[in-house]
Amino acid sequence: MCFEMKSFISSLVLIISIQINVSATPLLAASISNYPLKYVYAFRCFGDSLIFIDSLKTDEKGKFNFAQFSSKGIYRFNLPSNQWFYVLSTGSAATLGKEAGRQVEENIEIKTVYRFDMFNNLASDSLEVIKSDENKLFYKFQRAQKQATVANFVLKEMIRLYPLQDPFHKVIENEYFERYKAMDELLKESSHSPSAQLIINAYYQPMNPDWKGPDDWRDSVIATHYFDYFHPSENGEFYMNTSILPEKIDNYFDLFSFLMRVNRETNTDYEKKIKNAADEFLKHTQADHSVHEFCLKYILKKLDKRKMYDAMFSVYDKWVYQAVSGDCSQTYPSLNQWREKISVLRNVQIGNAAPDFEVVSGKMNMYQIPADYTLLVFWASWCPHCTLEIPKIKKAVEDFQNSHKEKSVITLFISLDNDEKAWKDFVEKNSLGSNIHLCDLKGWQGRIVRQYNVFATPSMFLLNKDKKIINKPESEEQLNFVLSKQ
Repeated sequence: MCFEMKSFISSLVLIISIQINVSATPLLAASISNYPLKYVYAFRCFGDSLIFIDSLKTDEKGKFNFAQFSSKGIYRFNLPSNQWFYVLSTGSAATLGKEAGRQVEENIEIKTVYRFDMFNNLASDSLEVIKSDENKLFYKFQRAQKQATVANFVLKEMIRLYPLQDPFHKVIENEYFERYKAMDELLKESSHSPSAQLIINAYYQPMNPDWKGPDDWRDSVIATHYFDYFHPSENGEFYMNTSILPEKIDNYFDLFSFLMRVNRETNTDYEKKIKNAADEFLKHTQADHSVHEFCLKYILKKLDKRKMYDAMFSVYDKWVYQAVSGDCSQTYPSLNQWREKISVLRNVQIGNAAPDFEVVSGKMNMYQIPADYTLLVFWASWCPHCTLEIPKIKKAVEDFQNSHKEKSVITLFISLDNDEKAWKDFVEKNSLGSNIHLCDLKGWQGRIVRQYNVFATPSMFLLNKDKKIINKPESEEQLNFVLSKQ
């Protein structure tokens, strides 16, 4: 997690004591000097969100207790004037010492001195962890990471500006390498602190490319080694209870953003790079369903916000659209909002002109069908819902035509079958031969299926005479109702 604590603040002295009970979850007992009878707000970090837990009022001495660490991860405590601090929770009593399973009560004490500062969050920046190996290493990492960030964005440029002959050049260069060396030492030190180790692993940069190399080359090296120590799928439960996943996605994308600026590439080239970056990141999350789903949503949201629709379509097609569960619908129902979003962007929403396609190769397109209404039905013989609904849909259309002889309805059954015999056998068995049937035997990857962003079977689109989509009924009952209103 990146912990750059910049803020606008009031004035306080903070002393925190956390006791981890060996028989239950950790207990936070905090004492904040110069902060009597005021509120502290507790949050649990979860992905790109903060989940509010409780508001805690300090006593006359500025003390409060907190015992709601429900899981391993990072908890944030907010104070007035945009001051806050983090606590790393192991989620249970600490297991310490060389003896396997030996549980020991671990006291965590944290001190900080706060002074008014327009640019820094001293509630965190000045913290001194007196006890707790996990939190000591956690805060030590935060400071080392800040120093490495300064090295990369400031010292690196200073080294380049100072002439090699200038004695100060060597001073800066030595400081630059020392700051990265500190992260190497932290990585070794973290082997005895499992939770802190996961955070350090996430941000550890195994390669520090030579400062003399061009920045685009440096970023490409860092991107190549991005997942050497960071394994989101292996530690998903912990990483979901921090802000690490969205920050790692942002950082990874930023590497490619800089490459584009340096090389002055077109937006199309950039979107290809971002699409490839998204694919690479998502590939490393596949083993954990929850992590993969969260990262997929976050990336789609990020691309949508940037209006990078080509990249968003590509990510959607590969990771959402193709995520078929093997039955009549696709995986991740929670992603349906993105399926609807893509439908809007691809113009297959109600009120839009329906995408045209060939019905008879080289002879007739769908728009040339002379009918008052055209019903498109996407289905498959392997879909149990379809085998039940198709006969009912057929009857609903026939009943409408019998009662509205002045209006014509043409039904196009577009199959997602991969087995030609199974498709034709179902058509024959259910006397559907009088309708138009299309099937390219490509399943979910069929051209018309993708064109209409179909993500469940059966799916229907009812078009008017002008081939505008007037409804998308989800069942025979809805189709009957819609037709009755025509």
